[in-house]
Amino acid sequence: MYYNIKVTSDYLETNFDNTKDHEKFIKLINKRSKKNFKTTVTTDDKILTLSTCYNTDARFVVHAVLVKDEIVQQS
Repeated sequence: MYYNIKVTSDYLETNFDNTKDHEKFIKLINKRSKKNFKTTVTTDDKILTLSTCYNTDARFVVHAVLVKDEIVQQS
């Protein structure tokens, strides 16, 4: 997910009181994204957030989900 946003800190949340609040956060960042990557993000996922200045009153934000690379060994 990626987007530009006015200066705020709501996209930096890392601790949630309950699962419902965590799900609301995931919906929020999905809704803001400029592109739908058709990836399902759940409360079990680890989300990496990167943010940088876009201009004096806005930020460019990228959220990425950690994906485990499972290697299948052949017998």
